[in-house]
Amino acid sequence: MPIIENEFFIDSTTLKTLTKDIFYKVVTVDNNLNRSEFSEVFKASRPDIIPPSASIFKDYISNEGVLEIHWIPSSSNDVVSIEMYKRSNKDRAWKIVADFDPSNRVYKDANVKGGVFYEYNLITKDAAGNAASPKTTLTLEGIKPFYLPTVAIFEAERMEETILLNWQYEGAENYDFIIYKSNANGDLVSYKNIDGTTSYTIPANESNLYSFAIMAKGADGRKSKLSEIVTLK
Repeated sequence: MPIIENEFFIDSTTLKTLTKDIFYKVVTVDNNLNRSEFSEVFKASRPDIIPPSASIFKDYISNEGVLEIHWIPSSSNDVVSIEMYKRSNKDRAWKIVADFDPSNRVYKDANVKGGVFYEYNLITKDAAGNAASPKTTLTLEGIKPFYLPTVAIFEAERMEETILLNWQYEGAENYDFIIYKSNANGDLVSYKNIDGTTSYTIPANESNLYSFAIMAKGADGRKSKLSEIVTLK
């Protein structure tokens, strides 16, 4: 190294390296080239422009109402956070849903709906703000419940020669309804399949005892459990 007469030194270096720090010592040299002891070591850190290695999706577990996601954390030693981003096929805007410690490996998303597709991305950030993400995102479908919701409000009213059945169901126009009616032995059997409405009238004999229940059926084949039984004397 040259002898420097100034009180500063300008050095150049490459940024394309994984070696983050450069170390310097100085000595004082007199006119006779006598040298002093070395100074204490000075450490200079290179600007970090190299992103960390990405965290990689490893596995997932799908349960009703919950999607559990597992990943392999970044192997870089300067990671400060791992951010989870999410969007759905109904809302295509990416939104951050969690910010993890670098050692975290699992995320349980309970904010999911059955039949909706969700896409996830992991953004790994280092101390310098550099970021990396996996080559592919993870797309999962929320699991639909096995049963549709039960018809909670189901009523029967005897008229002069008929019985009026009424029920309430959210989005009723998108479902079929199977009416069950008691037979001569008093057993409930399937009586009528009603298309997307919330009422039905049947002929009735005043002297007979009638019991009714109702079940919802979706276009995907899923059904609800039977409603509570309504009996008219």
